[in-house]
Amino acid sequence: MTFEATERPNLQPDDLMSEGGRKVLAFHFGKMLARQAEVLASEDIEAVHQMRVATRRLRSTLRIFRPYYRQNALKPLRAALKHTAELLGNVRDLDVYREHLMRYAKEQPSAKRRDLRLINDQLGKRHAELRSHLYEHLNSAAYAAFLRDFAAFLQTPYAAARTVPDDEPIPCRVREVAPRLIYEQYGVVRAYEPYLEKASAERLHALRIEVKRLRYLIEAFSELLGSQAEVVISACKQLQDFLGELQDAKVAAQLSATYLPDLRRGKRALERYLEARQADQERLRASLWEQWSAFNAPSVREALGLAVSAL
Repeated sequence: MTFEATERPNLQPDDLMSEGGRKVLAFHFGKMLARQAEVLASEDIEAVHQMRVATRRLRSTLRIFRPYYRQNALKPLRAALKHTAELLGNVRDLDVYREHLMRYAKEQPSAKRRDLRLINDQLGKRHAELRSHLYEHLNSAAYAAFLRDFAAFLQTPYAAARTVPDDEPIPCRVREVAPRLIYEQYGVVRAYEPYLEKASAERLHALRIEVKRLRYLIEAFSELLGSQAEVVISACKQLQDFLGELQDAKVAAQLSATYLPDLRRGKRALERYLEARQADQERLRASLWEQWSAFNAPSVREALGLAVSAL
């Protein structure tokens, strides 16, 4: 497979959405291929993280531009990307869990530290299995076929594009569609405000997903937006990261239940660790409104308006 990665999407305001989407997808596909090479060449945990990010960007971009392609053409590509993202996510989530566990262990007395290191060793065995599954997938014939099909889709103008009527004033170009998409998603995020005070962990996780979608949406069109787009992107990232920290205790408990169901020695040490993480989340929760207010500040709203007005 030959695929020439691009340094930037080179999106144009008058691009049809299908062809603008193809440019943004090609940019992130190139990023994914570069990270994939790093994953296969080493055991660097950052390479897995960056490939997961690139895969997420591809999936998000497909979601943004999906209405402008025939779904039967996209379905197998989306399914293959989802499977790849799940394998990367399994490895990455355990990487993060083990890193945090060992930071916590360093602060504990020596006896507790030994138990936590034994737990980490057990997780290490599971981690090796997950990386093996990932490598097997990335070296498989099915994955190679997916890469060829995706590259062909990206390199063929108008491939799988929905027909655009040329005798009706239907919005179909980037400058006509992007402002609506951005403001609609911004509205989705702001609709959570009345529910924040009593929001469950599940609802806050859902909010994080919507904030991330807003961020990725703005970034997809950032070449064409005003310079103030960076202010909004930064605000989204700050809130997204905070909400991710709130979710960490739940993820840690889920991973413990999945990978340490038969733990004997160190069980109490693990319980204390999970209790400490839960306490951290409860302390963080006290600053939720402060974090939301920073995201929803008048300066951020003004920056969004200025950024979109460039289209």
